[in-house]
Amino acid sequence: LFEPADELTATLLKDEIRVCLARFERRVEVKAVDVIADSSNNTFYVNLKFLVIPDDEVQEVSFYLDRLR
Repeated sequence: LFEPADELTATLLKDEIRVCLARFERRVEVKAVDVIADSSNNTFYVNLKFLVIPDDEVQEVSFYLDRLR
């Protein structure tokens, strides 16, 4: 995460998360990806909603992406 924590980078991250899950994790169907930039801390909050195929229950996971160094 060397890019600035802004809306442009948040949008790029959101798109890349969707692409990676579609390419590498075919057991899930992504329902929603939200990425919110926190420029004051140079972090991103990510909320991901998905179905594990063949289940019908939407799962949700949230996490922060930030620089470690």
